[in-house]
Amino acid sequence: MKTLLVINTVYQLFITINMRVKGLPQEDVDIAVSDHTPMIKDYMENLKESGLFNEVFYIESLVFDKYFWALSDKKSLVASRIIKTTQIKLRILQA
Repeated sequence: MKTLLVINTVYQLFITINMRVKGLPQEDVDIAVSDHTPMIKDYMENLKESGLFNEVFYIESLVFDKYFWALSDKKSLVASRIIKTTQIKLRILQA
């Protein structure tokens, strides 16, 4: 099975490395590191060289995240649509 682990913080990085060493030793595991904690980028080369992960990706998503959450009027609209869609899907599953 292929696994993708996505992390945003140094703490999540440490937990992910521990999971890889102790809990997921036989699986194909990739890691995606976001730019939500700027200093994490400093670990990218070491992560690649460690051999713990098949692929190491760096995702620049912070700009999108800040933009999305800055849209306070649209944010509530998006949230209400997600809730309505989820409720519809739950009703279908319960039927």
